[in-house]
Amino acid sequence: MKSQDIFISISEYLQLVEAEINTQADLIVKSWTQNGNQGVHIDRVVHHLIDKPGKMLRPALVLLSAGMAGWDPAGEAKELNSSLVKLAAAVELIHSASLIHDDIIDDEQMRRGQSALHRKHGNQTAVLVGDILYAQSFSLITSLKLPSWDRHLAIYQLYCDTTRDMCLGEIIEQRAIDENLSLEFSDYLNILKNKTAVLMSACCHSGAILAGADADTAQHLADFGLAFGLAFQLLDDHKDKDALIKGDMNIVEKALQQLSRARTILGKMTDSSYRDELIRACDFVLSAVGVTQT
Repeated sequence: MKSQDIFISISEYLQLVEAEINTQADLIVKSWTQNGNQGVHIDRVVHHLIDKPGKMLRPALVLLSAGMAGWDPAGEAKELNSSLVKLAAAVELIHSASLIHDDIIDDEQMRRGQSALHRKHGNQTAVLVGDILYAQSFSLITSLKLPSWDRHLAIYQLYCDTTRDMCLGEIIEQRAIDENLSLEFSDYLNILKNKTAVLMSACCHSGAILAGADADTAQHLADFGLAFGLAFQLLDDHKDKDALIKGDMNIVEKALQQLSRARTILGKMTDSSYRDELIRACDFVLSAVGVTQT
């Protein structure tokens, strides 16, 4: 199930985000189209993952958080709507780049129902495609049209910090795997924070900033995204049975604690359809791994 099927209030905009992602991929390819077979190959490798979109959860977090900050899709200026679509597309490009690199590190065979990019085109090409998608995402963020330079700079710096932390989280996780370490839960949770949760937090935070949220609202949404992201990755590790922790630990219980924290944060914010759908996102990640809230 995709985000368009779950988050009805923003389904139209999620379709626009998908179109923007494809536009960005086409822009990457465009300069090579005159080079015959080279252009065909660039098109093939750049579109490999993008042509098989995922659940689009991270773009949904951007848009729903903007809604929590007062964005009205029907009433806002076209420039703000366009910038939100571009920001949500940039987030998905960052996520796609990280998946390509993660698949190389973990030597995954499949991704989204097809061969992982590195299995089909080699590690070297996959690394470079991931780098290109990162670069294109930052180009998109640079192109946002915002009324305040400070707001634009805050979003740009947020994603610089987020991308760095994602890479550092992967480095620390890889060391633990290479050395066959079993981690204390706090150390394990810190890895999950950096490799997964910081991006979801940034999605919520940046959507709020772009929509002009006050500092408290933006921080509340960033905190929600962090708790949500931790729960998401805990549940994913539970499903894959690959948590790097010492002893017996009830990972599902820890995930439920994070989701409870996420819901508590939302409960203190203004009631709206966007808040309801962020709560629905919590239910979605539980149902995706067959866990029910008690």
